[in-house]
Amino acid sequence: MSQLLRFLAPRFLTLFALTVCSIFPLLAQQSDIRGVVSDSSSGERIPYVNIVIASINKGGAANASGFYLIPSVPAGTYQVTASAVGFVRQIRTVTVRGTEPVTLNFRLASQAVELEEIVVSGKSKPELLDVQTSVHVVDKAEMKLVPVTTQGDVLKSIQILPGFVSTSDVNSQFNVRGGGSDQNLILLDGMRIYNPFHAFGLFSSFDPDIIRSTEVYTGAFPPEFGGRLSSVINMSSRDGNSSVMSGQANINFLSSKVQVEGPISESLQAIFTGRKSVFSDTFKEFLKEQVPLSFYDAFLKVTLNNSASEDKYSLQVMASEDDLRSADAFEPDYKWSSRAVGLELNMLSSDRLFWNVFVSAGEFSSERDPKSSETAQPSSNTIKDLGLRGNVTYYTDSKDLYFFGFEMSFPNVEYSLVNRLGQQTRIASTLADVSVWFRYQTHWDGLTTDVGLRGDVGSLVKGSSFGAALQPRINASLNLLGNWKAKVSYGTTTQGMVTVTNEDDVIPIFIPWIVISSSLDPEQATHYVVGIDGNPFEKLSTSVQAYYKNYSSLVTYNRDKIDSRDPDYINSTGESYGGEALVRLSHSFLDVYAAYTLTWVNVNINGFEYSPRYDRRHTVNLLTSFHIARDFDVAVRLEFGSGLPFTQSVGFYDKLTLRNGYPDPFVTETGQPRTLYGEKNAARLPSYHRLDLNASYRVSLFSSVKTAVGINLINLYNRKNIFYFDRTTGQRYNMLGFFPSANLTMEF
Repeated sequence: MSQLLRFLAPRFLTLFALTVCSIFPLLAQQSDIRGVVSDSSSGERIPYVNIVIASINKGGAANASGFYLIPSVPAGTYQVTASAVGFVRQIRTVTVRGTEPVTLNFRLASQAVELEEIVVSGKSKPELLDVQTSVHVVDKAEMKLVPVTTQGDVLKSIQILPGFVSTSDVNSQFNVRGGGSDQNLILLDGMRIYNPFHAFGLFSSFDPDIIRSTEVYTGAFPPEFGGRLSSVINMSSRDGNSSVMSGQANINFLSSKVQVEGPISESLQAIFTGRKSVFSDTFKEFLKEQVPLSFYDAFLKVTLNNSASEDKYSLQVMASEDDLRSADAFEPDYKWSSRAVGLELNMLSSDRLFWNVFVSAGEFSSERDPKSSETAQPSSNTIKDLGLRGNVTYYTDSKDLYFFGFEMSFPNVEYSLVNRLGQQTRIASTLADVSVWFRYQTHWDGLTTDVGLRGDVGSLVKGSSFGAALQPRINASLNLLGNWKAKVSYGTTTQGMVTVTNEDDVIPIFIPWIVISSSLDPEQATHYVVGIDGNPFEKLSTSVQAYYKNYSSLVTYNRDKIDSRDPDYINSTGESYGGEALVRLSHSFLDVYAAYTLTWVNVNINGFEYSPRYDRRHTVNLLTSFHIARDFDVAVRLEFGSGLPFTQSVGFYDKLTLRNGYPDPFVTETGQPRTLYGEKNAARLPSYHRLDLNASYRVSLFSSVKTAVGINLINLYNRKNIFYFDRTTGQRYNMLGFFPSANLTMEF
């Protein structure tokens, strides 16, 4: 044997050396083509653009920062095509020599988007939609198609997507696939936003005009996201115009807005927008009473583009505040605010290693001043959050991609309240939300897999099990006949913070956050999703999904609490399951969007089972947009929801307060009337439905001034959708009836 090895070894080494030497010159003649894609008119980078070299069947997609890389292109001269919906396709010629990477940037000219081009097949956002089941990418133009009550609203617009449920039409808060409203992670340029709403939740604090794109994950989200159980709303803001100074002014029935953007220097650009409430009487139409509420929000972003490389750095600041001051001494005052600042870095640290780093700090506060109220008590809630997040993409010679990163967030939460006896309670704690993650995407003859793992280091430090701390995320997609795909997803996630609210509140005003006590397990959910999507015809796209979500741990109020020794909150379990269907039809002058959601939700608290208030069985959204002329659009939306569960009143009784021991209260006191409730959420309200219409017309008054007039007609046939019954008086309150509004926008 040893003689055989001595004979074969030198020959094998010689063969290996000859093979390497023969391959090396071929490798030496390969190079990477990389660059960024931007808008030719504004200079802003365009995400998710397709980049293709048709002659050698190679290509790639730009990421969310507009950066792309096509690896290992042999020496030669090629025509490279860049295409995206809403932009004119561009073809550029490039010559590859040697091994040095070739930089090829694209500047695409925007075009009027004809509806025959809007076919939602996933080709416009391939890196997200090709393999994952529960993701939607919504851009600025799509948001503006949805009719709104008064002003544009990002969070209201995305609620036409399948899986979303809202318990009222006067509230932007939402539930996704049977999850609680506090189980949604909301990010703006990497900054966590804990209170994203204005005016009792009527509107969100995000102006659609500053948002470039919004990634919406409704389940089994990739490992770079965590800390919430149900959904991720990941918004990326615009950089602003880098070519010319421009501005916008808007006024509607609720607020006014000013927006300015443009270049500061050759490589520096900025965008600023601010909104302020001006017509407080509008709130009366929503809340059926006079509400002395004022609010504002503002956003500033400054971006530095390195002309010598693909690097980009940006600083963003957001602020919002709501102030409710009642003239009635017996009505409490409320105030809540959000402040956040973030720094984002996009850079190529080596030939194939792309970094996306976020540093953020935020403060979110709310307070309630009861004044002379007999029922409300003083309360306040403050969150101070510091965060650092890094996402890294490594491009390989093949189409395989490696993603890895880390996230560190340290929210310091303080909740202060005074009970009816005047005793103050202060709960202060800090959550160490530290995670690392890894993800690998590969392709095998029609099968694409995206496998990742998120490690929750912070929960391990608190003593959680490895099963809860190690969170696998798996996505797979299989090409079927034609362009049909079958998909499957699996993932687990945990949550360490919850809100202290009563789900039966019609309009919750004061919504404090708390860190889950170390005596309780963090909330945990496991997602299972299967689906199929494709294009039956060229202009028709469909998607059907079924899901099951197991809540192995929830934090709920202790219904069996008797005295102060019993805990306020306990762990419980739950589940939600159902199906979703999405259809998009495009033609020469119209675009039809139809979404259907079927959901069952169940919560189990120590054997007591019930359906939460947001357990809506059927939800239908139908949106049709007509492009009547180049500058005239009309959109019609029909929304239907089956009845929400509620607890019936079955009787009344007198409750003794026993406040005065003399004379004998059992003899002299008559008590205070109280409602006797039936089985929790055992009945259903009537079905909800309404029809909305939006019309917009754009005209150029002068060469440098463009004007847009919008009309919104909400609840066209004045459907009397029930809001709630006053259990004391028996009076019925309905949601928003027929409500016309208008807005005027001037761009310069």
